[in-house]
Amino acid sequence: MQKFKQSFNIILFSTICLMNSVFVNAQEFKARAAIDSSVNLIGKQSNILLECTMPQNAKVAWPAIDDVLTDKVEVIAKSKIDTASISDGRMTLQQHIAITSFDSGLYFIPPFRFALQNGVDTVASNGLAFKVITFKVDTTKAIFDIKKPYRLPITFREVLPWIIGALLLAILVVIMVIVFRRIQRNEPVFGGIIREKVHEPAHIVALRELDKLKNEKLWQSGRVKEHFTMLTDIARNYIAERFSLPAQEQTTSEIVSSLKPLLIEEEDVVRKLESSLKMADLVKFAKFEPLPDEVDITMMNVYLFVNNTKIEEVKTIEEQREELLKGKANEEEINIQSTENK
Repeated sequence: MQKFKQSFNIILFSTICLMNSVFVNAQEFKARAAIDSSVNLIGKQSNILLECTMPQNAKVAWPAIDDVLTDKVEVIAKSKIDTASISDGRMTLQQHIAITSFDSGLYFIPPFRFALQNGVDTVASNGLAFKVITFKVDTTKAIFDIKKPYRLPITFREVLPWIIGALLLAILVVIMVIVFRRIQRNEPVFGGIIREKVHEPAHIVALRELDKLKNEKLWQSGRVKEHFTMLTDIARNYIAERFSLPAQEQTTSEIVSSLKPLLIEEEDVVRKLESSLKMADLVKFAKFEPLPDEVDITMMNVYLFVNNTKIEEVKTIEEQREELLKGKANEEEINIQSTENK
């Protein structure tokens, strides 16, 4: 019996100490809720400030805020939980909650409960009263707008598309009138003389490009690869135009193989061209650095190939233009004679 009393006393003492510890622990936590406007119009917002003060190293479970606080009080938005202040080893956490209601009446918002870190006890804030009032409606009068519709002034930006559209339409009408009148007068619709494209001989184009490349002095300024790239392009374009070969898509060996049957008497010129193209390939793809004399020789070989394979009987641009103008003059003279005969 005595042992039972001793055990009972120990359990009772432990329970009292535990409850005292919990009570002291709970005393260190304080929760508060405040509302900025406890009376508001229907549909308008009020803001609840929810805060909890606790020891700096303590932890609490923040109450879960649903979309609805009570039956007719809705949550519109809620902020993050932020630290409002820290002093004397204590800190205060806050959260802002925006609420509203679309039914008039007086509503009681129950306390918000914070679970303590021991997982057993909670700290509750105070409850809140929230009253929603509605507009007074005079049923004896007709329904009318609170304010008359406001008419904004017309801006230039709104009118600009119409101005542009009108100008475009006017231009289109003028063009159509001019075209119609020229058709009636049997005149060219767009007027002017359509100049036939005068074809430049391939060797003239190639020699002009070679002279331009020579004057640019690319390799002298260290741009050796760019020099040889442009040189091979000039040679390939000339071969493609002069001999109707797909030189731009062919390798050096394929180009030489295609040229040999066409230039049997110019075998030496073809061989020198091949040497130049192979030198260019080494520079472009193998990072070969040629000597200045080798650069000059490759250029001279391309010059030599163009001059030895050009078609001399191709007429110059001026000669082609003169023939073109003479042909037009003859056509006009024939038309005049036929008109007079009629």
